[in-house]
Amino acid sequence: MKKTIIVICLVMSVLACHARIGEGSVPKERLISLVNHYNGTDGVEVIQAGTLKTAALKALVSIAAKADGDGRANELIKIINGIKKVAIFDFSDCSEEKAEEINRKLSKMLGPAELLMEAKDDDGDAMRMYGILNDSDSSIRDFVMYSPGERTLICFFGKISRIDSLR
Repeated sequence: MKKTIIVICLVMSVLACHARIGEGSVPKERLISLVNHYNGTDGVEVIQAGTLKTAALKALVSIAAKADGDGRANELIKIINGIKKVAIFDFSDCSEEKAEEINRKLSKMLGPAELLMEAKDDDGDAMRMYGILNDSDSSIRDFVMYSPGERTLICFFGKISRIDSLR
């Protein structure tokens, strides 16, 4: 019996090692790890807000919405309510070599993720938007905006609800 359990555990551990992120999903943990790795590097600015900070921010937005009395502000609160973590990663002031290294890693990580949209500005710099779209409730999970030219990554981890209400 012990041998059977040990064999099953070994097989499961081998399978777990070979398991990969599902096609189309955003590699949240790997992105956070990359952001943390480069935090403190010259020319890199990182802003992260976890569950506690995003809850405080949502409370401030709620207070402002009540004071303003604007219905659109209340819609915004409903939309952002599911966001659990925000990360902003700006590496525009680091060396060319470091920026190329970061861009290469980010492009590789985001390659299999579902590209929702790509927009280009007048200079030709692209802003790529990734996430997991749920058609049944018009929500996006783990929304990521990445601009290699501008050297910026913005992540909203969690669920952004009712995206159709902003139209």
